Amino acid sequence: MNTGLMAPLPGLLELRAKYKLRFFLDESISIGTIGKTGHGLTEYFNIPPSELDMISGTLEYAIGSIGGFCVGSHFIVEHQRLSGLGTNFV
Repeated sequence: MNTGLMAPLPGLLELRAKYKLRFFLDESISIGTIGKTGHGLTEYFNIPPSELDMISGTLEYAIGSIGGFCVGSHFIVEHQRLSGLGTNFV
């Protein structure tokens, strides 16, 4: 967060496909600040959000508010909500 470096999203998605992993992206810092219209790293690298399993973030940093968001397919979000230890996605 304090380095100014961006995650190499295209390379990480290649590893995701190679090893058949789930990929969760935290857009807390990049949402509203990066990309042509502020949609974050996915827009910056021209990657459809559907390529990711889940995108989450807090509104505290880039937006200057409270709360957060979590988006993804219904299956993934429900799995994380029900299986996450001490975490409750609403």
